[in-house]
Amino acid sequence: MKRRISRKVQLIYIGLFVLVIGSMLALHYIGTVRQLEKQMISSNQNVLGQINKRIDSMLQDIDLTILNMLRTPGSATFFEQGAPDTPEHYLFVSGLQEQLSSILGANFNMKSVMLYAKRSDRVLTAAGYARLSEAPELAHIKTLVEQGRIGKWTGLPESRELLLVRHYPVNAAPADSSGLIAVRINPGSIAAMFDDLQFSDSYNVWLVDRQGVVIAHKDARMMYETIAGEAAEQALTQNGSGYVPERTAAGKRYVFYAHSTYSGWKLLYAVTGQQLGATTLTLRYILGGLALFMAMLAVVATRFVNSRWFAPMESLIDRIEEIAARPSGAGHTAGIGGLPGRLGYTALQHRIEEVFHGYTDAERRLREGRPALKLQVLFEVLSGARTRFETAQPLLEQAGVRLHAATYIVLTIAYDNQSRLTGMSDLHLYLYALCNVAEELLQSYGDEMLGVAVQTSGMQAAIILSFGTADASRNNELALGYAHALRDCIADIFKRTISIGVGRGADAFDEIPDAYRSSARLLDYKIVVGDHAVITAGEIGERDRHRLIAVFGAVDSLLEAVRQGHEARTHERLEELFELAASTQLTKDMIVQLCLQVVLKAMHAIREDVEADKHGDQPGFGELPGSLESCETLREMRLTVEAVLLRMIARMEERRSRSRTGELAEAVLAHLEAHYADSAISVNQLAESYRISPNYLSTIFKEHTGRNFVDTLIQLRIAAACNLLLETPLKLNEIALRVGYTNFSSFLRNFKKSCGMTPTEYRALHGGQARS
Repeated sequence: MKRRISRKVQLIYIGLFVLVIGSMLALHYIGTVRQLEKQMISSNQNVLGQINKRIDSMLQDIDLTILNMLRTPGSATFFEQGAPDTPEHYLFVSGLQEQLSSILGANFNMKSVMLYAKRSDRVLTAAGYARLSEAPELAHIKTLVEQGRIGKWTGLPESRELLLVRHYPVNAAPADSSGLIAVRINPGSIAAMFDDLQFSDSYNVWLVDRQGVVIAHKDARMMYETIAGEAAEQALTQNGSGYVPERTAAGKRYVFYAHSTYSGWKLLYAVTGQQLGATTLTLRYILGGLALFMAMLAVVATRFVNSRWFAPMESLIDRIEEIAARPSGAGHTAGIGGLPGRLGYTALQHRIEEVFHGYTDAERRLREGRPALKLQVLFEVLSGARTRFETAQPLLEQAGVRLHAATYIVLTIAYDNQSRLTGMSDLHLYLYALCNVAEELLQSYGDEMLGVAVQTSGMQAAIILSFGTADASRNNELALGYAHALRDCIADIFKRTISIGVGRGADAFDEIPDAYRSSARLLDYKIVVGDHAVITAGEIGERDRHRLIAVFGAVDSLLEAVRQGHEARTHERLEELFELAASTQLTKDMIVQLCLQVVLKAMHAIREDVEADKHGDQPGFGELPGSLESCETLREMRLTVEAVLLRMIARMEERRSRSRTGELAEAVLAHLEAHYADSAISVNQLAESYRISPNYLSTIFKEHTGRNFVDTLIQLRIAAACNLLLETPLKLNEIALRVGYTNFSSFLRNFKKSCGMTPTEYRALHGGQARS
């Protein structure tokens, strides 16, 4: 019976993911919807308030226009005089009609303007002039005149129109007035403002008076009807602006209101909950889709993780349990609940521990077996601890190694550019693989050449070749052919280059250690020969003494270039030195020592030429030995030494520059002390004599003396003037000329600035002290 842990884990994780995703999105939706509702309520209140202000502004503008008209002389004449049947009067009426037409043309919110004069019982409009009794369509004017308490803004229910009524004079009571002016408001002007509201297309905006009578609405049939509804009635009792929520059969509804302090009317705006909720519908769709996508993603991710990790682990546990529960000997393993074939987790853990302990013991025994024996015997042979072939042969055969009894050549191998490998563990793996490839390649030579490869250190490997004949030339030919084949094979397989040192031949088994050391020493010449090389003693040859003398001569030329501070010549001499060192067949250790000697002699040469800072060392010398040892090519070594020498030259030039500028500043100061009385002395004059710029002269003078040029000259002149004041009876203007001042006022000003008193006061003060 198989376990179903992965399926349970899968269901649990899917449930948790769905719960977390649903909870997060639900909380986000609730918070967002509430915030949107608050924003929409606030937005509707603000827009309603703006429309209310626009209505007040329109009414106030109409009222102001009418008041300005009533203040004109023509209006007073119309209301206070009669209506004589004269041409002059009709000409006056025509002018007044043109004024009314201009007002109507300038304000499209006015539909018509009517003037009524009680004295003449005449009605004047922009299109007509007649007695009131002769115009039955204007009978409502008589009603407006007779009503004693009519508001400024009123309406005509029968025509569903809004009027502005003003009596003349403006401050007179209706009974005492000479007449009135009535303005019909365009019914669509106020209703058109309702379109700016978000949900005004459903005719849900009303302008009502204090009694709830509709003053303005998009549907003209609604005008002068009384608005109904509990929320609307509650809004009529409120001041300012706000909203009143109510529950209706169709759902929740909000009635927004804005009170006008000018007209006393209220602007009402009804919005249903469905209308407000429509703005959040898109959000609901987005969040619902996002929740569905994230839930599907969680299911897919959980199933993927389950199939990738949990299911294989469960299958592995079942397989291990099946193997562990198999009958061992005559008995059977009892499972959980007495069922055969099922182990408890504790029993399964103990069984796995037994397996791993057994594997560890087997690994230890294997390590102590053939590979370990092979490594031990080969180390003893290469080091000289085992020198007899008769004693070594049984052990070698036990380790799987076959060698001839005589005639050997030892190869030492090292990877090039070992610093580019990521670490020592990688280098060990590469050396291990190299040994395997070397032994596989040896099998193609058969009994003519037998051998074995072994890693001798963390950086090198050695190959012992043995031959069936004593023909030295043939054996060397085989060894070199094998070395070249191994070199090319490693380059093709591992994309790495190796260098191989081919040692001298060994006729007897006990000469193998000397052959190994000779091949290892050949690798020291790798830095001269280059990478991917097979190095033999014949290629290296003996060192030429004349070339060694040339190397020492190149060192002297290099030191001379460094002492002169010539960077380009230093570069050329250093290249010549390394070319001579390569042609002289020096080992890497010898070249490193040569480089260190060059740097030390360069340091002594610079210290002899320039007094060095005794509290600091030359830069880069402390790390130089390690840097040279890590170099694997002559070019890397040359660049390292060149960088140190160039830093020395830069430091030497800096010291020389400071020394030259100090001497120049001292010379300028000495010149000032000797020629301060010369009135023509200046920075420009001295700069021209030293052939430098005035700014540079001023800069180095201040850096080395701490004072600028002009202040130093003034100080020297004033000090000389003080001496002349105390020691001679010369007049002040004569003293000024003697110390270099041609302008007596400048002398007095500088003297008082430096000494704090005039020259006369200085002579009187210090001269009196001297006499006493």
